[in-house]
Amino acid sequence: AALNGTGIVVPRIQFQDPRPRHRGLSHHLLTSLSRIALAPAYLPIPLFAGEEEDWIKEQIEHYRLGEKHHLLWRPLEKWDGLVSMIEEYPIETMGRGILEDPPFLQGIAVASSFFLSMLP
Repeated sequence: AALNGTGIVVPRIQFQDPRPRHRGLSHHLLTSLSRIALAPAYLPIPLFAGEEEDWIKEQIEHYRLGEKHHLLWRPLEKWDGLVSMIEEYPIETMGRGILEDPPFLQGIAVASSFFLSMLP
């Protein structure tokens, strides 16, 4: 935004790590958005159900992200096609296959989808 652009955050989300600071939205992301970001950004977040969604909502409230940023709860689109592609080209993060912790890929997917929706 400082350069007259539009900030779109790609959220790092995961739930497989048992350590609380690594569950839900990354603590690095939460700190960056709550303490460092100079301007509002769009934060697309996948629609989850149950405990995962509750955890993320608690994080958003605790860090007061809704007061500064544009929170966008978005449904997953074309998930099956994305999973098929990832199965062809395996990716790992934090020692796990990306499909072992679907919220990680889902965060990337909704941010990418939002970005594409903003193109002319």
